[in-house]
Amino acid sequence: MAEYSVGDALKRLIAQSGWGDRVNEYRIKEEWTTIVGVTIARYTHNIQLRNKVLVISTDVAPLKQELLLGKDNLITKINLHFGETIVLDLKIR
Repeated sequence: MAEYSVGDALKRLIAQSGWGDRVNEYRIKEEWTTIVGVTIARYTHNIQLRNKVLVISTDVAPLKQELLLGKDNLITKINLHFGETIVLDLKIR
């Protein structure tokens, strides 16, 4: 019988159960203000992660444009924040 740490066992359980996106979505929501800052966090909502695609909603047109222009930087920032690749693409609605 192989021995695992609790953290490794949880990672394996999450990976095998298909809960990965749900857990990562929760992590992103919890850290959103830290990742993007107070102002952007205040004007974004409905953060969802499906198949490594992060979907963010905003009603502020200039912010939507800014997020679209900085899409690659934001994806990199999120992945660096968590130390793993959890977002591959970003859609802003």
